[in-house]
Amino acid sequence: MLQDQSRNRTPMPAAQPPMDATPPQPEPARAEAGISRMLRVETARAEDLDADLIALGVRFEAADAAYRTACRCADEIEAAIALPERPEATFVAEDDHALNLERYATKLEDGRLWYLVSSADTQRPGLRKARLRLEERAARPADGLPEHSTIARYVPWPEAQARADEIVAAYDAWSNERNRIEAESGLVAAREAECRLGEALSDIEAAIEGTTARTLKGLLVKARIAHRDLTAGSEINEALHETLIRDLLAMGGKA
Repeated sequence: MLQDQSRNRTPMPAAQPPMDATPPQPEPARAEAGISRMLRVETARAEDLDADLIALGVRFEAADAAYRTACRCADEIEAAIALPERPEATFVAEDDHALNLERYATKLEDGRLWYLVSSADTQRPGLRKARLRLEERAARPADGLPEHSTIARYVPWPEAQARADEIVAAYDAWSNERNRIEAESGLVAAREAECRLGEALSDIEAAIEGTTARTLKGLLVKARIAHRDLTAGSEINEALHETLIRDLLAMGGKA
């Protein structure tokens, strides 16, 4: 009889998948992975389209932080120093109207009238110029004018000149002392730095205004600046708001 040799055969092991093979994903997982890849591609495209605007936004954030820091430092210095009070001689006195001086005064927040004296090198000297008054006299026969004529001329006005000199001297002494304190305390340098950083910030903001946003990321650059203006109480940049609306409508096909 033939022997049943199948009993002596060793069973073959089942085929195993390669160790590095990725297990098959369920259908929802494959769809999610595909969507994620698409989103990454779209994000990269968006960054390419608005790369310049996004870079400007980064520069703006840094410049804005530097400007705010400079403003805060200058304000802290100013709050810490004691500046001289305005001298009483620089406020409008009772007789100044009759001396034709009151027209050079300006009203302060407390309602008092005060003389803001122009600098010596200005083209409008104001209180620094010689005080004159108009003097009239009847014409004399030797003047060769018709009968009952009058001759007018400007002559020095001593009373007005003395009061104007008093105002200017008091103002100059006060202003010089104030300037000395501000310079020695570092306030002048701090305000100059604040001004320079503010101008640099404005230049970047102007560049952002002039750059068209083509994607959501680009719009967000402009929207963040607009939001800062609204929440920080800053002066509203109407031009930036207009470009933001324009770009948004253009993206929606309604511009």
